[in-house]
Amino acid sequence: MRPTIGRVVHFAAPVDCGGQIYPAMVTRVAIDGQTLDLVTFGPDSIYFQHAVRPREGDGGGWFWPERV
Repeated sequence: MRPTIGRVVHFAAPVDCGGQIYPAMVTRVAIDGQTLDLVTFGPDSIYFQHAVRPREGDGGGWFWPERV
């Protein structure tokens, strides 16, 4: 799938920042089609993430939620 503005993805914080996973909404897709700007929804606030690359392994980055 190709990310587009308004889609919901998951954001994994880097391990050195706790490694938590948060829901996020895509606000911008870079020209490469994989680097995203996100609004991340935390338990008590929202955060803006810029130039987030796709997640690789257990590192930080964005990824598609599981389908259930």
